[in-house]
Order: sequence, then C-alpha cells, then structure tokens
Amino acid sequence: MTFNYWNDYYENNGVPHDPSRFARFCLKEYIKKGQLLVDLGCGNGRDSFYFVKHKVNVLGIDYSTIIDKMLSFPMPLFIRMNLEKINKWVFNADVIYARFLLHSISEQCQDKIICWAFDDLKEGGLLCLEFRSVKDDLYGKGEKRGRDTFFFNRHARRFIRKEEIEEEIRKAGFRIIYSLEDKGLSPFGRENPMLIRIVAKK
Repeated sequence: MTFNYWNDYYENNGVPHDPSRFARFCLKEYIKKGQLLVDLGCGNGRDSFYFVKHKVNVLGIDYSTIIDKMLSFPMPLFIRMNLEKINKWVFNADVIYARFLLHSISEQCQDKIICWAFDDLKEGGLLCLEFRSVKDDLYGKGEKRGRDTFFFNRHARRFIRKEEIEEEIRKAGFRIIYSLEDKGLSPFGRENPMLIRIVAKK
C-alpha cells in the first residue's frame, strides 16, 4: 500500500517541484560545487535538480516508478532501487542527502543506511538528514503498526526520537555538526510538521 501511495503521490500535479528549504539550507551552509551528492529517496527529483543547477554532481535514488520517467534526463543521474539493497553499492560520495526518507522506512533499513553511509562517504564527507519527530502533530494518528509507527492517510510513518538517532549516528562513527528539532522548517499548505535536521561528518 505504501509503495502504491508514493507512486500515486508523485503522479499528482500538486506535488511541489521547487527545492525544499532543507536543500537550500544544506547548499548554503555545507554543500560545495563539484561534489558528488547521493540523494536517497529523491522522489520527483526536486532537490536533485536544484543541486545540479548549482553545479553539484548528483545521483538520485528512489524506489517509486516516478524514477522511470526521469531516466531520460542527462543530469542528474537516477537509479530506481530498493534501499534495502543500498549496502551493495559503492559511490564514494562527498554528501549523502536524505530528506523525508527515514520516517518512511523501517528502523532496520534506517540502520543499514546509516552504516552504509559512513562506509561509502569520503573522509570528511557529510550525511544530511531531515525527518519527522515523535513530537510531530501526526504522531499517534491512525493504526499503530509498531514502535512509533502509525498507518494514516494511506501510508505508514515512523516517527523518530532525536536522542536515539543521534546516538546511532555517533555509534556509526560520525561526528554531529548540526542538529535541530523544530517546526517551521518545511510548512506545506496547512501542515507545519515537527522535524529533526541533522548534519553529520565522517
């Protein structure tokens, strides 16, 4: 059901195509021209195209079939992939970027991605993450599907605890250089989610 939800979502003409506030923030503060950035869960490529416009080399990865329609674009490059298999790939990236991905995947897949990111990144490379917090207004709505996970509005969200994921990121070997939990980071329509932003350095 979640897979079908995202396919339908990206087919919807109401999906934003402008870059996210998180992409703008990361480009301004951390990402440099000429770096290789892997955009995990890139969706319709809104942030991938923004980074490319600013001369960042981008590889966008998503499991939605929206990727099939974007393969004809010369830049950025896109791969349709189940992220459960990400540990089989080596990109030697400067930046691994994942916006609104972690709360859409299982905790086991999250663990795999964080460990893989540390191994794949160049020394000094950055992991840039934005995701929903357990303090978000949607927490607890819908059918409970596991710890901090609820099925609501046709798909599951797994809300994340800031202290726990920070500990996991540090255990993987990263040093956290930026961390924020707040509203106002990505308002959309009537929604103003409580989000966590983390930038960690290898």
